Amino acid sequence: MSISKQQLREAVLANIITEEQAQQLEGLSAGQSLDIPQFTLTHVLYYFGGCLAVAAMSLLMSLSWETFGGGAIFLLAILYAAIGLIAVQVLGAKQLNVPKIICAVFVVSLTPIAVYGLLQWLQVWPEEINNYSFSVHRLALELSTLVVGIRMFRSIPASLITLPIIVSLLSLAWNIVVFALGQDIARQGEEWIIICFGLLLIMAATAVDVRTKKVANVAFWAHILGAVMLWQGLTEQSMSNELPKLAYFILNLLIIGVGAFLGRRVYGVFGVLGSIGYLGYLAFDVFRESWAFPVILTAIGLGVVFLGVWWQKNSQAITARLQRKAQR
Repeated sequence: MSISKQQLREAVLANIITEEQAQQLEGLSAGQSLDIPQFTLTHVLYYFGGCLAVAAMSLLMSLSWETFGGGAIFLLAILYAAIGLIAVQVLGAKQLNVPKIICAVFVVSLTPIAVYGLLQWLQVWPEEINNYSFSVHRLALELSTLVVGIRMFRSIPASLITLPIIVSLLSLAWNIVVFALGQDIARQGEEWIIICFGLLLIMAATAVDVRTKKVANVAFWAHILGAVMLWQGLTEQSMSNELPKLAYFILNLLIIGVGAFLGRRVYGVFGVLGSIGYLGYLAFDVFRESWAFPVILTAIGLGVVFLGVWWQKNSQAITARLQRKAQR
């Protein structure tokens, strides 16, 4: 929980703390905030610099492939990784945790590129790879990234490092599903497979939250990717008319409820987007020339506002009660 300067001033005026203690708390808060991911200019520069480094690396790799081939990609990736590891050590010694974590993610992201370059160098990488067919070569990229990512996470247990790990796990899971079900079934049931992946990711993230009590927010990216995959799969099913529109709306309301129960805003965001999409469908397709629908929709909107007021007053007690029941 962060404390603002205004709250510190009010505490001084109320004789809860002294002026000297307020200054000490303000200095401590300012020092710690540099290590907490947040939307500040300093952290925007950190992440923007990391994105530029990845983009520059990708461009350099493509130019190296055109000029020197897979060997250059492999050697450059190893060189970049060595520089990244040195940066991790230097930044860690200076207790600059956010840029250290970004450099660690940079190193993990280099792993599949290095393996790809090595396989190209050894001339064992196939000319074409179909995403709907099992690939041993892609399996090598996924497993190597998992090994390096898990090793890095054990050294630096930060939520951002789980991002390339989760992406590799999803790619590995897709590879296994294609191998088990076959190309035709995987292609036809792609949306449902994505929905299943999203649900599994959400359940895994929730289990991590229960085990860690959200202390390090390790499951942050798992919740985001799980919500994205679940909502994307449901939306694609609804747009292709394979999922009834009303069922899509009800499922989005359930997603909002899940977000409230788990205390994760990302589910509320996607649930609201899906609900608005359904209401737009009703307004412009089903009740296009109806005067009653806007009136009813206005009443529903006001009801939702009052529901929000009620929820704000009772949310903490309800959420705590539900979480206690879930942990039994």
